[in-house]
Amino acid sequence: VTGMRRRGALVAVPVCVIATLVSWLHSHGRPTFEITSQGPSSGTVLGLVLLVPVAAALGVGARRLWSWMLARRVRATRWLPVAIGAAGLVTGLVSLWVPAVVGNGRDAMEVALGTRVPEASSGAVGATLVMLLGIVVLKPALTGLTLGAGATGGRLAPSLAVGSSAGAALAIALQASGVEVSISVLAMAGAGAVLATTQKAPIFGIVFTWELARAGVWTLTALIAVVLPVMLVTSSTWRQSVASRLRNLGMR
Repeated sequence: VTGMRRRGALVAVPVCVIATLVSWLHSHGRPTFEITSQGPSSGTVLGLVLLVPVAAALGVGARRLWSWMLARRVRATRWLPVAIGAAGLVTGLVSLWVPAVVGNGRDAMEVALGTRVPEASSGAVGATLVMLLGIVVLKPALTGLTLGAGATGGRLAPSLAVGSSAGAALAIALQASGVEVSISVLAMAGAGAVLATTQKAPIFGIVFTWELARAGVWTLTALIAVVLPVMLVTSSTWRQSVASRLRNLGMR
């Protein structure tokens, strides 16, 4: 490690240590989200398979949208208050109908992980799906609008919000069709897959997402089972790297 990478590591390591210590003092080592990890089932496995193309499309779409908006963001200082204020106004108006879209995305992920199967006899199933799909569509759009307005912000939590909402929505749809699925497992897997795609970092996506809830070995396995295929689908660099390693193993 030389040059800029060395300087980056020298800055990143102490910052991460300080952040970890401060976070631990606040949380006392408890996970961010408290969820019950259910064991594997055929329905959940089916849901994970169906989640792969959904998470891949959402991750690539969000990444391209945010990159496009950042490349065209407002740069003139005199227009920043107006642009950021307008983006905030739009977000506030949208939140009147979908409250979970505001904030960095933690609230939306909490909603997704806390979703329960509503009574099929009522209109609650449709209402729940509309809410979750609203987050899936509106969260990346409003995040892109805010970035384009010139505001500075991260894309980690919005990625988690989009992926977890998509996973929960898919689970609710399968449940409504009579397939028993773990909503929390699909929500966690979706969150990790979209995060890994937007950041182009599969290991980070898996570890970071799992650490938020520490929901057991099965949830970790589900994360790996979704994130790795999603990366193979969305990243040509990753495909080439995997193919090269497989060829090297075959030559031994």
